Amino acid sequence: MGKLSSSILVGATISILIELSQLLSYRGTDIDDIIMNTLGASIGCIMYKMWDRISKSKYQFAGFDSRELPAYILVLFFGRFYLFG
Repeated sequence: MGKLSSSILVGATISILIELSQLLSYRGTDIDDIIMNTLGASIGCIMYKMWDRISKSKYQFAGFDSRELPAYILVLFFGRFYLFG
C-alpha cells in the first residue's frame, strides 16, 4: 500500500472513530465531517510529498512498528471520553 492510500485509510478510520464517539456522547454527527477529514488527510499527504521533493531534506522518516498505529488510534478514541466526558 502506498503512502497516499495509507493516509486516506488512516484519515478515514480516525474520522469515523471520532464520529462514532460523538454518537455515544449525544453530539451531532455528519457524513460531511468524514469526507472533509479524509480529504484533508490526503491533501496533507500530497503537500508533504511536494515539500519533501522541493526541500530535498536529508532527514528521512524512520517509520514505526505496524502494531503501534492501532494502539495510538485506541488511545485517541478512548482518551476523548476521559478528557471531555
